[in-house]
Amino acid sequence: MDLWQRRAVLAPAPNPDRNIDFVSSLSGRLTALGGSIDVALRYVPDALTVSPAAFAAYLRALEGGDWPSHENLATTILQDVSNELVPRWVQIVTRRGAADGVSEHKILVEDRQPQWNNAALLAHLHSI
Repeated sequence: MDLWQRRAVLAPAPNPDRNIDFVSSLSGRLTALGGSIDVALRYVPDALTVSPAAFAAYLRALEGGDWPSHENLATTILQDVSNELVPRWVQIVTRRGAADGVSEHKILVEDRQPQWNNAALLAHLHSI
């Protein structure tokens, strides 16, 4: 699946209220890099959101890729979500269980729109 087909699977939908900052969280699992990888997406939408079903389909689409590294997979997810949804803020966390003598490998990548800042909202991330 090429870049554009993969990104299209995210199938963005309109944000029900662009006047309110809120955090949306989705998570799932995919098989890649010879094992199972948990993926968590947290974002503050601007004009667009992604449904749980579309996110699950997107993770399935990623399974067919030839990923050179766990870091490459995590940054690709960030780029795809940022490109398709253009969220105010986005965070991707990927976690791979034990492999090659390492008990866990976790990647956290994050981006935000220039000038967007809602520190009070992000301070509550531990609660979701």
